[in-house]
Amino acid sequence: IEEGEKQRGDFGDKLKEAKATEQVNSFGIMAGSVLVVQIREARDLVGKPSSYVEIDFEEQHQATQVRPTTNIPLWNEKFSFDVVKGKEILVVNLCSNEFGGRNIIGTCEYALQSLRPPDYTFDDWAPLRNRNSKIVGQIK
Repeated sequence: IEEGEKQRGDFGDKLKEAKATEQVNSFGIMAGSVLVVQIREARDLVGKPSSYVEIDFEEQHQATQVRPTTNIPLWNEKFSFDVVKGKEILVVNLCSNEFGGRNIIGTCEYALQSLRPPDYTFDDWAPLRNRNSKIVGQIK
């Protein structure tokens, strides 16, 4: 019994220390957080472009591998981003490198504030919109 009480006391001390050192910004994001983004797949694309995904967050830029000539590309790639402010928008661009350069096929955006407890995830199909706001496919 004494050992159990000692362990509970040690746990309580550790919990108090963790709460004292935890820093949360005005957007409810804990300092030192990491955002993990998994790009799984796209569907309903017009044509069969050779496509890849660019992900931009808080001046950090990453991209998937190119998937050649398909309207249902599959990536299943994970990316990590350091969260500094937590107020910026995560921008996901589906791109093609056909016709001699980078062409944005469609874009979708996510605000971190829209992610809710308990797991802070978004795991649904999101519409990809072109410059004219027309839906040109979906991404997950």
